[in-house]
Amino acid sequence: MPLTWVGYSPDVGLFVGGGASGTGYDFRRLPYNSHVRVRAGYATAAQTYRAEFTGEFRGIVPPVVVTLQMRASGIDVLRFYGFGNETLTRARRTSTR
Repeated sequence: MPLTWVGYSPDVGLFVGGGASGTGYDFRRLPYNSHVRVRAGYATAAQTYRAEFTGEFRGIVPPVVVTLQMRASGIDVLRFYGFGNETLTRARRTSTR
């Protein structure tokens, strides 16, 4: 089944992508044996990509359900501003002069 993936944000710009989703059935398997989804897209302002793979597999070792999720992205931005308030107090300012 084809999928569309569209979004917008000021940092990323227009994000356009697509993918596919599929479900596999085996003999006497309810609700299903496996379900897989693959998506990929491109962001115009960030000029980079994002790709995802999600799979759920039930027939490997019954009754265990194995879930696999993979993601590659150049869009996600982590901003680290320090561990806390690093503002100098009045006592520290005068003692360091």
